[in-house]
Amino acid sequence: MTHVLVIGHSPSPSSTKRKGNPTLNRLNRWLDACDVRIYSFTNLAHSSAGSLKKAEICDTMFHDIFKNYTKVITLGKEVKQYTNKMGYDFYELPHPSPLNRNLNDKKYEEDVIKGLQSFIHMV
Repeated sequence: MTHVLVIGHSPSPSSTKRKGNPTLNRLNRWLDACDVRIYSFTNLAHSSAGSLKKAEICDTMFHDIFKNYTKVITLGKEVKQYTNKMGYDFYELPHPSPLNRNLNDKKYEEDVIKGLQSFIHMV
């Protein structure tokens, strides 16, 4: 069984103010397309942050978390860069936020999903 962990940057500042979350809705759509119905999610920072600060991240906790998953996915370049600095080479997805203008191109999004499918189903 594949155990998937998705690592985000930090909680959205507006996630508690509105019903639903377009970013997580898109992520769920992508994972559904890969037949991933259950996955774990964590953020590097526990509170909303414009940029990551090392003091806000518990490296030890993350080293323990990562070892329990067969597939680990990062959302966005900053998270990928940080986990690379920690010595990991996880699969990077573009950030699924509606603010990511690349996702206005349906072909781009199709390619993202195809890449994710390959990663998830790779043995």
